[in-house]
Amino acid sequence: MVNFRAYIISMLYEGIELKEVNIMSKKLLSFMLALFLLLGSLSLAEGTISKEEIDKIVNTTTDPNLVESPVLKVAKQARESIVGIHNYQKSQYNYYNYRGDRLEPQDSEARVASGSGVVVSKYGHIITNYHVVDGASRLTVSVNGKEYPASLVASDPSLDLAVLYCHGLNLPAAQLGDSDKLQVGEYAIVIGNPLSANLERTVTAGFVSGLDREISDRVQDKYGRISTTKNKMIQVDAAINSGNSGGGMFNSLGQLMGIPSIKLDNSDSAGMMGFVRRNKH
Repeated sequence: MVNFRAYIISMLYEGIELKEVNIMSKKLLSFMLALFLLLGSLSLAEGTISKEEIDKIVNTTTDPNLVESPVLKVAKQARESIVGIHNYQKSQYNYYNYRGDRLEPQDSEARVASGSGVVVSKYGHIITNYHVVDGASRLTVSVNGKEYPASLVASDPSLDLAVLYCHGLNLPAAQLGDSDKLQVGEYAIVIGNPLSANLERTVTAGFVSGLDREISDRVQDKYGRISTTKNKMIQVDAAINSGNSGGGMFNSLGQLMGIPSIKLDNSDSAGMMGFVRRNKH
């Protein structure tokens, strides 16, 4: 990303002639010229301004304490309760020697899925989506790039929810809100690990777009039986991507109101909507 301030400084100090700049630079300089003319600091005869005037324009500061947003406080507080969830599964491979004789099968383990989770107790209990942990032979929780062993203590495939336990996690528990009291139009602040672990605790914000949206899911139980279930979901327009599953959707009070689970992307209309499971059923 270009350092905009450094770019302006370099152009001003070099005293670029307007006739020598390209179209993009002309647009930028047009804006700058309008600003300088407004301030009465541009000498049209020379086409340059003094070093002191440049310093006054570019040497500015921003006080973060004066920046106001209902999302800021929630982001700072709730992000600490978000973790990554990793699903490892074993596969068995057959090997043969040079004579074609079959050797002893070998087990191989690989990470097959990753998602997000929310710490909900001071003891290390974490809520996430069931599809994030389904079929795992080993589960881990990641925080700041480090992974810790976790175990599955409860799950409900029909609701796509699961509870994990991670001993000694030592992270603050998110405060649960009452999702039955959600209102269309209030803030929906989503925090999770989208796309990769390199983007952990990403914050996106939008609004609650609708309530009690009936969504059908195909679920498979431990015996392999497949059935269709219907759940009433919260519709939000906050950005939700792969990896956000199991993370948290918070209201403007910082209360956990639901678990991001589904993203519907309509390429025909360039529209995107996310669906969040209520924290109460």
